[in-house]
Amino acid sequence: MESWAFDLLWYAYMQTEGYGYPASVMALRAIAAKGNGRAHLDFGSGAGVTSQLFARAGYETTLADISTSLLDFARHRLSRRGEAARFIDLNDEKLETGRYDVITALDTLVHVPDLADVVAGLHGALRPGGWLVTNFDVRPPSLENALHLYEDDLDLRAIVHRAGFAPSGRFGQYVVYRRVDPSGTAQRLRVLFEQLVLTSRPRRVIRRQNRRLAAALRQKAG
Repeated sequence: MESWAFDLLWYAYMQTEGYGYPASVMALRAIAAKGNGRAHLDFGSGAGVTSQLFARAGYETTLADISTSLLDFARHRLSRRGEAARFIDLNDEKLETGRYDVITALDTLVHVPDLADVVAGLHGALRPGGWLVTNFDVRPPSLENALHLYEDDLDLRAIVHRAGFAPSGRFGQYVVYRRVDPSGTAQRLRVLFEQLVLTSRPRRVIRRQNRRLAAALRQKAG
């Protein structure tokens, strides 16, 4: 994880130079347009790039991660720049209930094995009407994709919806979700629709065939 910090900074550099999608910047823009509160949690904070950006924009930011070394590195980076922040080591601490107005989980959820429990925790950590910004970077199983635990996003999106999140916007591959009551009529209908259509067996078969066709075309082109 210590060496991974350098990879994360390299990825951030690529974004600033225009060679990568500026996810953190776009997340801030999407949330700023909502205008709802200033308490921010970066879940899976890594090297602290997203939290640093939100702090500069006037948010009260908290960094949460399971990597102690990455948290220490992020603390060093933000301290050098005079940015105030809180830090949560998820190995020892739990998220506070109803504390945050916005949670960013960029390139994070696909690395979480117990996703339903974690997303439920994020729902509980948000204040009513709060926002979750996340994405689902699913990849086919391979040695280089070992940290990516899922190859299809259908189930992941269904888990997020069942926990009480409703899609409210999109930029690139990232989705802005609004925290809602999971027992509300609209949300229950959304979940039922997913069970009948979006995550149904025919839908899964079609998605699997499309992925195989795309892989075959890439291999042929290469």
